[in-house]
Amino acid sequence: MHDVGSPNTPSDKAREISGALAKLLTADAATPVKLEVLHLIAFIGEGDVVAAVASSLGDADKHVRESARLALERIPGDAAVAALANAARSAAPDRRGDYLFSLGKKDEASVIGTLIEAIGDDSAAVRHAALQGLARRGAAQAVEHFQAELKDQDAVTRPAVFTEYLRLAANLRERGHAKLHDSICREVLTNAPLDFQREQALHMLSPEGSSAHLGALLVALADQGARVRALAIRRFSKLQGDEVSKAMREAYSGSS
Repeated sequence: MHDVGSPNTPSDKAREISGALAKLLTADAATPVKLEVLHLIAFIGEGDVVAAVASSLGDADKHVRESARLALERIPGDAAVAALANAARSAAPDRRGDYLFSLGKKDEASVIGTLIEAIGDDSAAVRHAALQGLARRGAAQAVEHFQAELKDQDAVTRPAVFTEYLRLAANLRERGHAKLHDSICREVLTNAPLDFQREQALHMLSPEGSSAHLGALLVALADQGARVRALAIRRFSKLQGDEVSKAMREAYSGSS
């Protein structure tokens, strides 16, 4: 049965088998049966089995509930997205973030609205899961929500949010949003609390041999983190020209 999920399997055969498997997801079925069925459906299931899988999100066994979530994460289509979105809205706070994480791995455009909605949640962990999903999607409309979340200087999740902010920047660049990418990197370089985050921001903003962001390199030369300063020096060492020499002279004269 495991070969049904291969690329060469006819879709009608896969639907037939996944439909038969879904019928085994009854309330009185043994837990090992449910777990195996959900594992298999995750690889071959489509929208017609979503209702059966979603019913297992309320199973008494936590492992069955988790397997159902992971199955919905893999099943393509709007039906699986809707099931996860409904679960995220109705779940207890300690589970809501898991459903949002699964939504963030979906390719369907409809997930963005649900993730943005979740940013208004009272739980910082839930908001972080929503931001993580938006970062994975490279959603340009997420920038203002990241900035709002990062205003709280004392938030426990603040360092983790900066890491996701960098992920957002990278995905925005892949989608052609170069200006947003650069803006985020400069913001992280200036404000991120962890050295590796500022180092990564500089690495993304100023690739080797590029003089497009001399100002960021100069800022990084005075960074409190040795790794950030070292990267800035390596980037400067690869640059040539009067503009670079002038920037270096001004930086050193200003620090004396």
